[in-house]
Amino acid sequence: AADGRWKDLRYLESHPQVQAMERLFGRPGGFRPVALRVCARGRDGGVSIPMTPLEAIRKLRVRADMGALADDGFAMYLGAWEYDADDWEEEAPKSAGLSCEVAPGVCFARCALKEELGEDHVVLRSLRWIYIGEPSTGTS
Repeated sequence: AADGRWKDLRYLESHPQVQAMERLFGRPGGFRPVALRVCARGRDGGVSIPMTPLEAIRKLRVRADMGALADDGFAMYLGAWEYDADDWEEEAPKSAGLSCEVAPGVCFARCALKEELGEDHVVLRSLRWIYIGEPSTGTS
């Protein structure tokens, strides 16, 4: 969020929505995994490792906490995480969601379909992404 909370990966790890997503992984038809991408630093390509959002955020946080000790020549990122695309609300109230922390939204990225579809429509929710990554990483 704009106040800087999202810069602290511990905040995201303990966030009610991330915790709700984690609980859904053990259920049939539960939450889908994300891809933690790993590539050689400064190179394109690499591999994607499926894991829960909590596992990915925790891995990135531990590496950040290690500082220079984590410099193994690889860079990791969680690219374009669609944090609000699935229904996780059965595990936590929607008012506890990450999207509530950026309400009313990003002023320069208003969706023209909001009036037609309503703000809770799945199309609008699928356009909400968070990029979390180590220095020198990026996604397209």
